[in-house]
Amino acid sequence: MVNICIPTIKSKADITDLTDSIARTAGTGFRLIISSNGLASAAENRNLCLRDCNINDVIIMMDDDILPSSLREGWTHKLLGFLNKHPYAMVAPRLVAPSGKLEWHPRVLATRPFTKIARQQWVTSALICFKHTGLLFEESYLGSGFEDSAFCRARVLLGMRDFFVLEDLRIVHLSEKKGRSENWDLNSKIFTLISKEKSDAYKYEYRSEERYSRY
Repeated sequence: MVNICIPTIKSKADITDLTDSIARTAGTGFRLIISSNGLASAAENRNLCLRDCNINDVIIMMDDDILPSSLREGWTHKLLGFLNKHPYAMVAPRLVAPSGKLEWHPRVLATRPFTKIARQQWVTSALICFKHTGLLFEESYLGSGFEDSAFCRARVLLGMRDFFVLEDLRIVHLSEKKGRSENWDLNSKIFTLISKEKSDAYKYEYRSEERYSRY
């Protein structure tokens, strides 16, 4: 089962343009899940979606501020095609701001020659595709911020270290980052505290080009 999940604090009526665009461009054979809880944090809203899915389901999770017109026919096929070949990876499009500028993204670790696939330290959760393992987002974070990097770190601890971006799939994210969120400092401390005990497990490097070449 392929689930397209939209965690949001908006009403369903406020994201009609986005859901209509998904219906036109995503093809068939997917289930649309909208979790709308204005009181929940970003992590809690994401988990509402995940709890409505089954283990081994494919999840395409997107924020409610993806520009609907930037979802072109075939976007799901590119994500799913890559995931089918590498089921334990997490894959994302390259997000761009409304201005056309590339959005901030985690450090690129490697780029396979002659392709448009980049491996990153982790991926932001504005639009991601992965297989559901039962892992949930850490709900200790306030509002939004750090829940996506913490989720990626938890996947690393479970041995799922591969995070990829498809450079030829560009989708517009309307919420361009303009600085730290109001909860940034506190969430940063929470992130440090939670990961401190397990920091050694997260200190990995991609030293082998041979390992990467299989992608």
